[in-house]
Amino acid sequence: MDETGSLGEASGTCAAGAGDGIASGAVGWVTLTLAPGHYELVCNLQNHYANGMRQELVVTG
Repeated sequence: MDETGSLGEASGTCAAGAGDGIASGAVGWVTLTLAPGHYELVCNLQNHYANGMRQELVVTG
């Protein structure tokens, strides 16, 4: 997936920012200030998005 326009990334196990991926059963995070609207959270590992690893996020204001 093209990440042009990405607003943030959480891919470090137990950490914020870029990394090698979040280990199974672990957590990662990112802090963003978002305008109201619809956003999509995605996993950018091969085939994960196609297999449903994504979630809509709705920000209301």
